[in-house]
Amino acid sequence: MVCSFSAIIIDLAIIVAVKHLNFDSMFIIRLVILLVIVATLLWLLKRIFSADPEPEQLESAKPENMRQCKYCGVHVPESSTVSVQDEPYCCQEHADLDQQ
Repeated sequence: MVCSFSAIIIDLAIIVAVKHLNFDSMFIIRLVILLVIVATLLWLLKRIFSADPEPEQLESAKPENMRQCKYCGVHVPESSTVSVQDEPYCCQEHADLDQQ
């Protein structure tokens, strides 16, 4: 996203520079500095407003042990298992069916 904004800005700057017939080296230097500043600001804004998870959110999503359902064999997270007589099941229905 930043690349496309900076490409548009660079294209506009080149058009302005070409139309400006009497530009000197200081004009070009100022234009390049302006482009670098604008591209940096766009990059910073993208980083600030991006949807990247915060470090606290990453820590709460720690890996979890998987257990295999005794009835159907599906692997489910240990926190989601239904335990009946220390046997793991993926849902209460499978625990009931296995007990019959």
